[in-house]
Amino acid sequence: MTAPHPNDDDDDDFPLPDRSADLPDDGEGEDDPFADAPPERNPFDLGEDELPPPPPPADPFGTPDPDAEPTDTYSLGEATVPPKWGVDLNEAPAERPAKRRPRPAAPAAKPVAPVVDDEDEDFGDAPPARTRSGGKAGPAKPKLRDWLEERCKKEAKMYALGAAVLAPVGLAAVGLTWLVLAIIVPADGVIEWLLAAIILAALFWVNKQAGDARTIRVHVEPGDRNIKPVTVDVPRGSGLTWLMYLTGSRDLPGILQFLGTVTLFGPRLCDLAYQMGRTAQELWTIDVDAIADPVKTLVRADGKVSFAAFFEAHNKLSPQGLVDRLGKIDGVLFLPTSQPPGLCVSNAMKDEFAAWRSKWQERRTAGDRLFD
Repeated sequence: MTAPHPNDDDDDDFPLPDRSADLPDDGEGEDDPFADAPPERNPFDLGEDELPPPPPPADPFGTPDPDAEPTDTYSLGEATVPPKWGVDLNEAPAERPAKRRPRPAAPAAKPVAPVVDDEDEDFGDAPPARTRSGGKAGPAKPKLRDWLEERCKKEAKMYALGAAVLAPVGLAAVGLTWLVLAIIVPADGVIEWLLAAIILAALFWVNKQAGDARTIRVHVEPGDRNIKPVTVDVPRGSGLTWLMYLTGSRDLPGILQFLGTVTLFGPRLCDLAYQMGRTAQELWTIDVDAIADPVKTLVRADGKVSFAAFFEAHNKLSPQGLVDRLGKIDGVLFLPTSQPPGLCVSNAMKDEFAAWRSKWQERRTAGDRLFD
């Protein structure tokens, strides 16, 4: 058996340094940074107590009160209860909140009335409707102004076409008349052509004097109306009816009427082309807003309207200017020789407006976007 090493139990061969000299004088040791740490847990030890389960979340609506009356505030399945005050936040009020007053029922939406044949449906003031795509669908009622503007544009085109056709025909007729006069005049050379030109100018002057018979001067007495006495030049006809005066006076004998028609044929055609061209220009640039209300008054009236009542109803417009504008519209009839003198619209004009309104209603019913 081997003997133990003589130095096995000897610890003095390698002495450790003494740290006691480095400690402070008060004798207190250094603080342990892990002194407050919890005891180390063995991860393989399953015998320790489990952590307590977390508390359930608070009910935001509180505990249902079985004695509460049903309200419309909160719906909790089958039962409907009022809100509970002071759930985890505030204290309950001293007294129970009063029962809420039920909301008044919303008024039922008025059904949109269909467009009917009513005298007041023209000039409807309703805001413009909208189509499904959001575009403007036009006013809720057809307006007489729209029909009148469309009618004036159509008549202006018709007059312009007539003037374009009659102007060269009238010039050719004037040239033929000048040639015939040059042959008939008993003269030679330049004097012959000069006399023919003078006679032709005289024919134009005679035709102009005959054209003045297209109007008649009417003196309008106010009577019991709030207007001043006024004198206006009223057309004898309406629209194309003034063409009858191109044939001359019917008071003359037949032979004189024939001679007048033959000799004044060229000047009358030129005058006709000029009048139609001027009428086309006036109808194209006419102020529809200024005559829409007067025409509406005549369309709604049952029969004749006296000048005194008509001028009183539209006293913001000049009487003569109003007569001149209405005289350009075919269908407005002036009655200067009646007692009292007045004006009206023809039945054909009323029927034309009624047909346009019916067509407007059919297109709107079909969903056509008229005014986009």
